[in-house]
Order: sequence, then C-alpha cells, then structure tokens
Amino acid sequence: MLSGSFICPLVLLVGSMAKLPIDVRPYHAFVSYSHADNQIVQPLVHWLRETANLEIWYDGTNLAAGEHVAARLPSHIGKCRSVLFVLSEHSLKSNWVTSEANRASHEQINSPGFQAIAIRVDDFPLPGDWDWLDERKWLTATGGKLDTATAAQLLCQLNGSPHPN
Repeated sequence: MLSGSFICPLVLLVGSMAKLPIDVRPYHAFVSYSHADNQIVQPLVHWLRETANLEIWYDGTNLAAGEHVAARLPSHIGKCRSVLFVLSEHSLKSNWVTSEANRASHEQINSPGFQAIAIRVDDFPLPGDWDWLDERKWLTATGGKLDTATAAQLLCQLNGSPHPN
C-alpha cells in the first residue's frame, strides 16, 4: 500500500500538467477546425509536421479512440504552445471550435506567451462572438492554399519568433 507521501507528489505532477511553461510544452500547436474542412486541414497538418518539422496536436491522429473529448480538452491544449484556428464558415458555426476558443482564451490569460493564431480559409464574416479576432492579425489562406509569405508568417508565429518584414 502506498503512503500519502508517495501519492501527494504524483497528484501534484498530474495536476500541474496543464501548467507547463510554454517553452517546454511538447506541441507547437493544437489545430482547431471543423471536420467539414478536413480536405483543407489534413494537407496543412501534413505540411506542418513533415515539411516544417513541427509537433502538431491534431485530433485526426492524436485523439485516442473512445476518449471523452470535452473532459480532456484542457489537458490537450495545455500541452501546446498555441492554438491554430482554421476559420471557415463551418468552423465559425462549430460548438467544438467555440469551446476550443474559450479554452485558448483561458490559456492566454494564465500562460504568458500562449498564442491564438487564426488562418481564414474563406471570406465568411466573423460572427459577434468571434469579434476578439478583429483585434488581432489573422492569416489568409483562401481554400487552404498558403503563399510563401503567409507560410513564413505562420512558421514564425508557431516557433515564437517575430516575422521579419
């Protein structure tokens, strides 16, 4: 039987997982998107992982079968340095993406250096509850196509370095 002295450090370690400092979090980004945009998101994730050599948390490959998504969302985002929102007409109507945006907002408040990065893949107008994006610069990749300048900006943001103008 374990005594309390063995249990307490373990509880502290597990409980502090979401509080990892930004620079030691294992993933560069958590990808937030609508599954209706898979044809755009899958090539983007592949490019970020294989060409840019970044660690990307993507539910298509990182989510375990049968996992309770809502309960684990804070810990998944807590392992990332940023959330990459792939914004489209579909994602802006998604309850999951809204939930992920709320969690990202919480991370930004509680974890200095945490970023919310947005890529707009269509010209759908931002609904009122997304007006926080008006205060930020977002990237544009119509139809999911990144031009060289946009790709460079995205990589700089995901690596936490300023983009050279």
